[in-house]
Amino acid sequence: MKHFGRKHFGPVLGALLAVGLSVAPALAQQRTMKLAYFADPSRDAVLWAIRNGKVTSDRIKIEATPMQISELVQTMPTKTFDVVETSSMAIPFGRARGLDLKLMGAGIVPREPVGGTNIWVKKDSPIKAVADLKGKKIAVYSISSAADVVLRTALAEAHQIKVSTEGGDVQLIQMPVPAMAAALASGNVDGATLAQSQAYKAMHGSDFRLLVSPGEIMKKKYGLTIPTSLFVGYDEKLKKDPELYKEFMAMLVKSKEYALAHPDEVFGVVGKASNMEPAFFKAWFDDFNEFPIVLPEAVIKASDLLWEKGKALGMIKSYEPAASVVWDGAVISKAPAK
Repeated sequence: MKHFGRKHFGPVLGALLAVGLSVAPALAQQRTMKLAYFADPSRDAVLWAIRNGKVTSDRIKIEATPMQISELVQTMPTKTFDVVETSSMAIPFGRARGLDLKLMGAGIVPREPVGGTNIWVKKDSPIKAVADLKGKKIAVYSISSAADVVLRTALAEAHQIKVSTEGGDVQLIQMPVPAMAAALASGNVDGATLAQSQAYKAMHGSDFRLLVSPGEIMKKKYGLTIPTSLFVGYDEKLKKDPELYKEFMAMLVKSKEYALAHPDEVFGVVGKASNMEPAFFKAWFDDFNEFPIVLPEAVIKASDLLWEKGKALGMIKSYEPAASVVWDGAVISKAPAK
């Protein structure tokens, strides 16, 4: 692992990005490297510059595929992809099954209380307090995902809600993210952990209201923000071509920075394609999340907390310290979470 303080991080990252990256057309000899990522318009904004030739490399071409969280977890054993943005619980799950997964970078690090683990209910719902959730159905992205761990831990520790998947006080219903808002609106579920694109619409609409922010509960109690997604790779692949993977991650950083530097160009196009107003993307970057791609030290510590809570819930029997599974080529940031 390479460690850089905040003062030195910018120049080092700048040098890393400069190696092999340009806005010039890519040369003929390139290796295609595959990325799987969480299907959400926000990620399309992050990847826009790569997909549209604004960020290129003379050595690699990134082919990116969107998936739901449950699909991302399921694809890990296939090793179809070179890098996967997946649930932060995927590393202990995968390593327990013999996959030598490595932590490459941080994806979603929510800025609470508007992070992605919040429970929303219908505006006219009789559910007024967390205690009213007893006996109710809550839609979640994926059982045993990082968001699920945060939700269940916060409900149990702060509100004494029994959160076991069988015989608990609430019934957790796993469903694809696109179906959540409709299921909540129709009354098929009583609450839902809406994705952030859906939560943005809920915040600016009149159909739903926020009931509780489990992530904020965890941050206040433990002083850490739990990352809900991480960038993960396979040790055998990383060892074979470490420089290509460094370039891969640098391209992701460069593409994100392009979007932030050219919001009028990127947010409008992506927003039109996804039926999201451009203001959502600004809110996503400024208010909803950090999306570092590099690896903050705080995320390593928070991953240990997440895995400890996952073990307490019986999702995993054991886990290795997060620091021990960090890829040697990861760019470590000492900058504190905002």
